[in-house]
Amino acid sequence: MVYLFYSDLTFSINGHLMPEKVRYLLIDKRLNNNKGNVVTQDQYVFCCDTLRDGSLLTVKHGDGKSWRLIIKSIYSDKFYKVLIDSSGVHSAIIQHIGKPYADLQQFAHPAGDISEDGELLVYINETANWDTAKAMICLYNFNRCTGELYNFRSFTFPQKSAVDTMVAMSLCLSPSKRFLYVDDLISLWQLDLNQSDPWANRIRIGKYRGEQLPYSTYFYQSKRGRDGKIYVTSYGTSFYLDVINNPDSLGFSCHFVRNQVRLGSYSGNLYQQNAGALPNTPNFRLGKLNCPPIGLNTITKEDAISLSPNPAIASITIKAADAGTYQLTIFNSLGCVVYKGAFSGNELEIPTTKFANGLYHIQLQHKNNQTSSLSFIVQK
Repeated sequence: MVYLFYSDLTFSINGHLMPEKVRYLLIDKRLNNNKGNVVTQDQYVFCCDTLRDGSLLTVKHGDGKSWRLIIKSIYSDKFYKVLIDSSGVHSAIIQHIGKPYADLQQFAHPAGDISEDGELLVYINETANWDTAKAMICLYNFNRCTGELYNFRSFTFPQKSAVDTMVAMSLCLSPSKRFLYVDDLISLWQLDLNQSDPWANRIRIGKYRGEQLPYSTYFYQSKRGRDGKIYVTSYGTSFYLDVINNPDSLGFSCHFVRNQVRLGSYSGNLYQQNAGALPNTPNFRLGKLNCPPIGLNTITKEDAISLSPNPAIASITIKAADAGTYQLTIFNSLGCVVYKGAFSGNELEIPTTKFANGLYHIQLQHKNNQTSSLSFIVQK
């Protein structure tokens, strides 16, 4: 089975569409002569928040089998983290870390990346007022075992000048995570994260010089390939991809080549073209870590929490493995909170007569911040 996660552009900020929901498809690769077919579609992971367009990132769990989906809210310091394991897609866990960027005026660009080893997360927060354009590069360490972001730090781009004509559009980490590549449409910069001030010590490795192939080839999105190279698309439609051939080398030794890869083959009167997009694929090669059985904010095994009956009609009884003080939240299939409360002990009964038929997710937070999750169905 294969999960395909996507966000929908439904919320408008000054005329620019932004996502506020995340959904998924489930694809069975064995169907359709092993070409695959959709067996479940339009399932909500959660809603509703104003999210970063194009900011869905995935990283393999430290157990070497499960995955986490990481989603950034646009205005706040809020991250949504969703566990996907053999039992399915769990409810999102929220973490607040870093600084909100409250003066967004137009839109935020789809800029986020996670390192090859899954341990460093980077995002761009920015204002989009072209008269006072500036951006903040935000860095977070990530624990693949616990799912926690930590060690937030940031540095700010200067305001728009004759040299730096635009704010940051996209970014990509080198395989060793020493270098960060950032473009501002006109220029492609290499930033050395080993420096105390990466922006002050930046090196411009590429510049747009008016090329039309067939339209303006401004720098846009960039992604690491499985061959260790970084591929860069154009903001306008183009026949080519730019390539950083040695992204772990300092300065011009990184061997950046404009229009290195010709796309597709000639068909009719046109070559195949790219309009800015690159595939958003995770690193499947990450291996297993020596994770503790239970960590901070890790979704535990189902034996840590149980409920009955399931399906429920009039009520459910939730039982925790150990007595304690708990915070309980129940989400419907849209990710909206339908119940929130606290209890002490190890058992709680909740009426479900006012719940509509459907799937619900329970998030139980323990006193030590450990979180357990379980799903149930209401069927009257």
